[in-house]
Amino acid sequence: MIEFLHTADWHLGNPFSSFTRAERGALTDGRYTAVERLLAYAQAEGINLLLVSGDQIDNGELREPGALLRLFGVLARFPKVQCILIAGNHDPLTASSIYNRVDPGSFPANARLVRGNEVIEVHQAGGAAKIFASSLAERYGSVNPIIACAAPAAVETAHQEGSVAIGLAHGAVALSEKITGDDFPIPPALPEASGLDYLALGHWHSHMEISPRCRFPGTHEPLAFGDDCGALRVQIEGPGALPVVSRVDLSVFRWLSIEREVDDASLPDLLSQIDGLEGDHLLASLDLSGYLSVEGLRMVEERTEVKSGSLFKLLLSSLPSIRPSDEELGELSGEGYLSRVIDRLRRMRAEAEDAGAAAASELSDPAASADAALLRVYEFLRASGPRRRP
Repeated sequence: MIEFLHTADWHLGNPFSSFTRAERGALTDGRYTAVERLLAYAQAEGINLLLVSGDQIDNGELREPGALLRLFGVLARFPKVQCILIAGNHDPLTASSIYNRVDPGSFPANARLVRGNEVIEVHQAGGAAKIFASSLAERYGSVNPIIACAAPAAVETAHQEGSVAIGLAHGAVALSEKITGDDFPIPPALPEASGLDYLALGHWHSHMEISPRCRFPGTHEPLAFGDDCGALRVQIEGPGALPVVSRVDLSVFRWLSIEREVDDASLPDLLSQIDGLEGDHLLASLDLSGYLSVEGLRMVEERTEVKSGSLFKLLLSSLPSIRPSDEELGELSGEGYLSRVIDRLRRMRAEAEDAGAAAASELSDPAASADAALLRVYEFLRASGPRRRP
């Protein structure tokens, strides 16, 4: 049996430009710590092979060499784990590649960077494998990167020799809704067509199983909200056997995206959810839609500000629309013309809501129009001061 860990898209050195300087430093450290955790896991589990499917370094043609040298320091601490790395589209092997701007002697003994197309033989106590690996030499390309080295005849020869055949590449699987022509398109049926037992891909930052023999692990540590990250532990009994794959999540930071449609009735539940967020390694994003009263929105913003002090980061990525409550409007309306306007708009809103979707034309939504008008009247009255009477 051959066993290895499949990981990709470390993007070490990512600038995290939307964060503060201190936050950027912590997130950068977390990415290296997650690599270290992965290697420590491999060593503890007796797994001596790590396949990294490209984009180890973020924007590698411009990144300072220190980002790579720091990675080498991490890899060198686990000499029993053989690491095979390929260059991806973010760290391609161009003339200005970061891999060409460090002393070749700085590469640790257990790390091998594929330069071009290579077939690498690996031997374990339970069997042998041939790694058909391909690095990228440019940021954009329309050619399947692994086609040059994983020819069916070469894979068949590996099987005849008793070796498991594993592809290692970086690119996008050519699914019509996912791929552009310059994104190194890889046919989804490539493992079956070439005879590969497993195709270890990198490029997409969330886990995706293309087929039983082809997967993206996702990035090892989230880069953004929505990343489904981790690494893959892969076991293959022998040539032709289906891989047995399990996911391993050793990430440092947790990125939690909360999407909710809210109103004043559900506000207590939302506030309780905000209060329940815990962790100095938690990044939470609140994406709120719906309607809240002015006081309800104030409570959300206030609670978010208070809670942010106990979390790594809490963001209000989007806010619901403001719908002044009847009580808020009543406090300001008084008597006279504006009072009658407010009453008329409130009736319009209620009638439109009662009528439901059938009341809305293709060009406008009466309830939304009434809400917008009520908000403008409310803001005018608030700006006029407490002594002004309409």
